[in-house]
Amino acid sequence: MLKVVREKCKEVIPSVDSNLVMNCLRFISIFLNNEAIRLNETEKVPNPKKAIMTYIVFSVIWSLGANL
Repeated sequence: MLKVVREKCKEVIPSVDSNLVMNCLRFISIFLNNEAIRLNETEKVPNPKKAIMTYIVFSVIWSLGANL
C-alpha cells in the first residue's frame, strides 16, 4: 500500500512511511484492545473474524488514505 501511496497518489500533506505505519498500528491496537472489544462474547460479536478484519481494513484506509 505504501508503494501505491508514493507512486500513484498525490498527498495533500507530505508524510513519512514510518509515521503512516505507526499510525496504522496505533489504530489497530486501539480497536482490538481487549478491554474495548469482547470478541469472545458471541452474543455481542457473532462473527469475531469479520469484526477483526473490518477494524484492520478501516485502520489501513484511514491511516494511509487520510491525507490523499
